[in-house]
Amino acid sequence: MNPPELSPGERKEALEELARAERDSRREGAGRLRRLHIALGRPPVKRLVTGVVEARSGLERYGRGVRDVHGVSLRTQARSQWALHVRRRFTSEEYYLYQLYLRDRRRLAESFIPRRRTLVLLARLYELTEPDLDALRDKRSCTRRLREAGLPTPPILAVFEDGSPPPAELPEIDLFAKPATMWGGLGAAAWTLAGDGHYLDGEGRRWTAPEVGAELERRSRTEAIVLQERLSNHPGIAPLTNGALSCARLVTCRRPGGGVDCLPATFRLPWGSAVVDNFARGGLKVPVDLESGEITGPAVSLDERCGIRTTDRHPDTQAAFIGFRLPCWGEAVELALRAAEVFPDVPFVGWDVAFLEDGPVLIEGNVSWNADGTQIPHGLGLGDTQFVAYYLHHLRQAQRGGLGVRASGTPHSGPSRTRSRGGS
Repeated sequence: MNPPELSPGERKEALEELARAERDSRREGAGRLRRLHIALGRPPVKRLVTGVVEARSGLERYGRGVRDVHGVSLRTQARSQWALHVRRRFTSEEYYLYQLYLRDRRRLAESFIPRRRTLVLLARLYELTEPDLDALRDKRSCTRRLREAGLPTPPILAVFEDGSPPPAELPEIDLFAKPATMWGGLGAAAWTLAGDGHYLDGEGRRWTAPEVGAELERRSRTEAIVLQERLSNHPGIAPLTNGALSCARLVTCRRPGGGVDCLPATFRLPWGSAVVDNFARGGLKVPVDLESGEITGPAVSLDERCGIRTTDRHPDTQAAFIGFRLPCWGEAVELALRAAEVFPDVPFVGWDVAFLEDGPVLIEGNVSWNADGTQIPHGLGLGDTQFVAYYLHHLRQAQRGGLGVRASGTPHSGPSRTRSRGGS
C-alpha cells in the first residue's frame, strides 16, 4: 500500500493546517503583540527588518559562490531571500541549503519544512501523546529493546560512565565508541586493531589497549560512552566508502489506518579521513529509490562556498553514484519496518541501517531525525510526502483525547514503501 496521493487542493489545505499547528505551538511562548500577529497570520514588523539582516548574512557567506557556480545575481538572491523570510520564515541558511535561489526550486518553497520547524511540530505532538522517547534516545536501551525483539543490531561490549575504569582487557577487535545519548556523529571515535597490542585511530596514531581504555574513561566523565565492535561494510558497497561504516537512513511513519511505511530513503557515505558517515559531520548523502535500492541522483554535502555541493562520483574512489544498486535493500527496508513496531507509540523514527556481508543490521533509532537529510538529497519537501497527512492524523487524534499513535500500533502486513522522486 502506497501513501495516499493528495490533490493540489487537499495538499494546500493540509499544509495550511500544519502551519496552524506550528503557529499554535509558537503562540504559547510568544508575547501579546506577537500572538496577535500569529493569530492574524501576518508577519510581524520585526520580520521585515530581520529579512534584511538574513539576506545580508546569506550574501556575505554564500552569495558570491552561488553567483559564480549557478549564475544567480546577488540582487536576485537578496530579493528572494528577503521575500521568503518575510512570507515563510526561511533563514538564510535554509535558503541556501534548499537551493531556493534556483527558479524551479523556489516554486517548491512552500513544501519544504525546515528541520527546526519539524522538531517544533514533533515536540507538540509528543507533549500530547507522551510516548516513551527515552527508550529510543539512549543507545543502551534502544539496543536492548531491539535485541530482545530478535532484530539484528551490534551488541554493546562495554559502557563507560562517570569515569568508570575500563574492563580488565579490551577485546582484540576493531573498536567503535560513541556517546550514549548524543546524535549526529558527535563524539564518535574508532580504533583499528594493528596487532602487537596496539590500535590505530583515524589519523594513523598508535594506541596501546590501556591508552584506549584511559581515553574512554576520560570521555565518560561528561557523557556515558558505548563501546562496540567497529563493523565492516558489505563488499558490494566498498566503492562508495572510505572504509568507515555507511548507513541508509530510513524514516518510518506510522500510518493512520495501522502499519508502517517510509519517507523517501537516503544513503550516507563517509569520505576522506572521516570515521562516521553523518551529513552534519561533512558526509555525503544520496537519494535512493525505496522500491529498488537504486541511487537516483548525485550526492550532496555541506559546502562553505555555496551551502550545498553536488557530486556525481565518490571523492575517494571515483565510483559513480547514479544507477548504483545497494545490496540487500529489500531486507534493509523490512528491518526498519519491523524495528518501528518495537516502539509502537512513536509515529516517526529515523533508523540507521548498515549493510554487512551477512546482511543488514540496525545501528540505532533517532527521535530527532533530521528532516533536511531527506529533503536536501531528494530536492523534495516534506510537504510533498506522506509526512503531513500522517502527522495531522496523529495530532487530531491526540487533540480529541483519543488513543492517538498507540491506537494504530498494529503489525504491518508487509513492506509498504514510498518511491523516491529523483535527486537534487
